[in-house]
Amino acid sequence: MFMQRIRHATKRRRGALIAVVVLLILGLVLGFASWGSNDYSSANQSGASIADQINSYQEYLAGAEAKYQAEQSYENANTLATGYQYLYQLYASASEEENAPDYQAPAQAAAANAAKYFKASCDLAPENLNDAGRARILANAGSMYYAAGDEDAANACFEEAAAAAPHDIEMAANYAGYLYATQGLSAAEDYLNTYIDGLPMGSSDVEQAKSLIERYQKLDSFNASLKGTSENQ
Repeated sequence: MFMQRIRHATKRRRGALIAVVVLLILGLVLGFASWGSNDYSSANQSGASIADQINSYQEYLAGAEAKYQAEQSYENANTLATGYQYLYQLYASASEEENAPDYQAPAQAAAANAAKYFKASCDLAPENLNDAGRARILANAGSMYYAAGDEDAANACFEEAAAAAPHDIEMAANYAGYLYATQGLSAAEDYLNTYIDGLPMGSSDVEQAKSLIERYQKLDSFNASLKGTSENQ
């Protein structure tokens, strides 16, 4: 069912949804904001249409912007970063509906705001935030820069993230996913093999990294089959 949805959406709106597919591959939606807060619950109305959710969430983010202007803190920056990231995903979901308006421009604007606030949260991070935590924020910034169309900024964020946490398997998975999405299978394989070579002897992450290589090989074969099917239609 999931892959049928991706096939259908990609066929109709490939350009607008390519960054969404990247995010699905990367799995970069991390819980830096207080997603269970009363403000978020009221913005994310159960049963509301996506268009209504977008309008409600825009109002929520306006309030969050005001809080950030009053206090430029790590927590407030994270709330805005993940909030705009979620708004981007709402636009992406809305664009999959039949006869939907062209949401690409507002989706990219939301992504750009998310990237900006992820970078701000990194600058405002407390001293006790470890390297892995900082790397994940940078990876989120990178994914959003890419969704916004700024590939140079995205590359810089992912490179900085990988350097900050060179042995972190989650960061390795995120960066490999980004490389696969932007440069192809060989780039992802080369990075993961280098990551494996740099791990301490006996690390359990070796097998996980090898399984990631297999995952991208299978994904590449699947994408090739999709391309062949599309060309034959």
